Amino acid sequence: MSVKDKEGRKRYIAFRITYKNPADEKRVDRNVLVRSIKGVAKKMDENFYDDVEPWLTKFDGRCGVMRCRHIRKEEAIMLLRDIRWLGSPENRIPVSIETLGTSGTILTCVRKFLRNSYSISKKYLNF
Repeated sequence: MSVKDKEGRKRYIAFRITYKNPADEKRVDRNVLVRSIKGVAKKMDENFYDDVEPWLTKFDGRCGVMRCRHIRKEEAIMLLRDIRWLGSPENRIPVSIETLGTSGTILTCVRKFLRNSYSISKKYLNF
C-alpha cells in the first residue's frame, strides 16, 4: 500500500477572482478568502468541508490555487464558483470566481494556468 492510497490523491484548482470594484483587491487577503470558503462550504452541507478538504495553497489577491481531494474535484469547483462575496456581512466585497483548470501537481497547475500571475509563478517558473 502506497502513501497515496493512505492519504488520498490531491487535485490543484487554479482560479481567478474578478472584483466588481477593482480597488477592493487590496482589501482581500488569504484569511478573508479562507473564511469565505469555509462559510460557503458550511451552507452546502454540514460535512462538505471535511469531505472535500479544500485548502488554499497559493493566493495573491487576484489568482490562486486550491487543493482538494481528487474524488471531490467537481464539488470543490462548485464551491469556488458559489462564492459571490468576500469579507464580513458588514463589509461585503462582491466578486466572481472563475476556475482556470485543474492538475495533479501544484507545479503543473501554476505552469499551465497561472503563468501570467507573477507573484505566484515566479517561484515555480524558474527552470
